[in-house]
Amino acid sequence: MVFLISLILTALLIASGRNFLKKHAAVCYVLAAAISAAVVVCTATGASAAFPAWVRSWIWPIFARSALSTALFAAVMYAGAVPNGSKLMKAVMPIRGELSIIASILTLGHNISFGLTYFRLLFTQPDCLPVNQLLAAICSLVMLCIMLPLFITSFKCVRKKMKGSSWKKLQRLAYGFYALIYIHVLLLTLPGAQKGNGSYLLTVVVYSVVFLTYGALRVRKALQKQSAAVRRIPTVAAVCAMILVICAAAGPRSADSQPANGQEQSQEEVSGQEDAAKTAESNETAGETSENGSEEEVSAEDEAETPANSGNTNAPAEPAKQPEQETQKPANEQPPAEAQKPEETAKPAEPEKPTEPEIVYQYKNGTFSGSGEGFEGTITVNVTIENDKITNISVVSASDDEPYWSESKGIISRIISAQSANVDTVSGATFSSGGILDAVKAALSSAKN
Repeated sequence: MVFLISLILTALLIASGRNFLKKHAAVCYVLAAAISAAVVVCTATGASAAFPAWVRSWIWPIFARSALSTALFAAVMYAGAVPNGSKLMKAVMPIRGELSIIASILTLGHNISFGLTYFRLLFTQPDCLPVNQLLAAICSLVMLCIMLPLFITSFKCVRKKMKGSSWKKLQRLAYGFYALIYIHVLLLTLPGAQKGNGSYLLTVVVYSVVFLTYGALRVRKALQKQSAAVRRIPTVAAVCAMILVICAAAGPRSADSQPANGQEQSQEEVSGQEDAAKTAESNETAGETSENGSEEEVSAEDEAETPANSGNTNAPAEPAKQPEQETQKPANEQPPAEAQKPEETAKPAEPEKPTEPEIVYQYKNGTFSGSGEGFEGTITVNVTIENDKITNISVVSASDDEPYWSESKGIISRIISAQSANVDTVSGATFSSGGILDAVKAALSSAKN
């Protein structure tokens, strides 16, 4: 959604501000540099965490996550891919260099702010990065190596000093740069989309449409002297690639969710059947106990009397006379006692005293503090518990930077929903969300009875 907003802003800039950009390019460069510097400072100091929620959700990512710069690059891309003489080409071509410079300046701010974390990890602790983030960081470094020469040679003063042929050869590196942008985005968003995150899935769809369509147009333009059948190949290939990428993003989630639902339903049905069976069995058992209790008692007496009256096989047939015949046989007095035991055990009016284990709570009531190690330092949280239920989790202090801190706080709602700290970390904020999990586990540990 943020990328769509950035595309709209880019279209408005080109439509209404291209004359100003052409005449006052230096002013626009300074403004872009100021925005990049602000992104780096706010990220490094964590000041962006104090922004209102709507700013963090809709304004900040436009600049901090390089959405606007990517949209500007998209305009530059399409200006060279659309047919010659088209309206888009006429509107963008005169300011193509200026747009590239502004996009590069904004991209530098993004790379510096995120590089404070991910580039440092890439060179010092690569094993700590998930595979997708490790590859994304490497991808960013390669993009920087390509972008910097393109950025410098986009200034007219530099371009004039170069041979036209040399400049054109260098600019062809832009194709690889655009492809790496798309790969970089997929590396960071596909895992989240596969886990069911709708915003990540939308990002995958929008970037796929924009970049794969560009690829088809660019190759089609290069094949303009070929037959119509050959020129259709890039379009078909782009459509197939879009379908494959979108299915890869959405498929695993739907495949996982359907069996899960089916399993839940079958488990509910099975549990219902088991409950019904147990109820029927308990009713039948109770009925059999009441109807056949005397028979069971008699058989118990038989077993008890057999050693003492081995020759008296008719003794069980007269159970009522046995107490009158001999009082010396304790076995005759025990059966009534034993006969009462089934009533006492059958009278477990307290099988429902499994309510007592619920009264003995696992955790104390109250608010408990715990700490865990995030990416930049210690994270401390307060966990409020009432009758073994986690009712609230609040972050007391944290040192982690904003690029991943805002996302990591989503782990709190997962913990409260699951009523457990055994949940997955947030993709893209592994270390910060892991620190919150460790802090919650520490608080729960201190709250145990």
